[in-house]
Amino acid sequence: MKKLIALTFGILLAFIAYSTVKTPALGAQIVGPAVGMTIEDFKTKDLNGNEVDSSLFQKAELTVINYWATWCPPCRAEMPDFSKLHKHFTETSEQDVQLVGVICEGNGCTPITAKQYLSENGFEWTNLRSTAELDKVFYTSSSIPQTLVVDKTGKVLMHKIGAYMSYEQMLESIEPYMHDSSAEAQTPLETETASSEAKPKASSCGGF
Repeated sequence: MKKLIALTFGILLAFIAYSTVKTPALGAQIVGPAVGMTIEDFKTKDLNGNEVDSSLFQKAELTVINYWATWCPPCRAEMPDFSKLHKHFTETSEQDVQLVGVICEGNGCTPITAKQYLSENGFEWTNLRSTAELDKVFYTSSSIPQTLVVDKTGKVLMHKIGAYMSYEQMLESIEPYMHDSSAEAQTPLETETASSEAKPKASSCGGF
């Protein structure tokens, strides 16, 4: 019995230690596999059919990119917080940050269904279809949602895999890059994946 209790206690301590390693503290830099990559020379369309290219990044010092799908529960769960984030940056233009969504097409997520979902929920930020250039970044992981912070040159400064747990966590993960858009991530941290949804194969969740 004593051995069983000791074994159980040991497993519990190991689980706690593992959880601590896997979850970065609020405000810590989050370094996913795409950090350091550069997104450039892409051309795509938004969900209204308007042409968009990489000059989009020139419209703000930082661009927050959320990669999501209509079929993904964790993606939908964090959408209201992204709506708050969009409102925050719209009302505090001196911070010069913009929010952009990119849809993961497949499994029923199309420009039409995504546009309908956004409209029904009052989510008003720009959303794009993906491209080969964007997929190179997103496909460094097999999970969604994903969130990037990108500077004016298209360089990826932050890459978070998995959903945010709160608006506060979302904002605090972006703040380290807001005052120095040339900031380089220092020591890589393992990103959160427990709340992410498995992504379909590349052939069913990508460009057009």
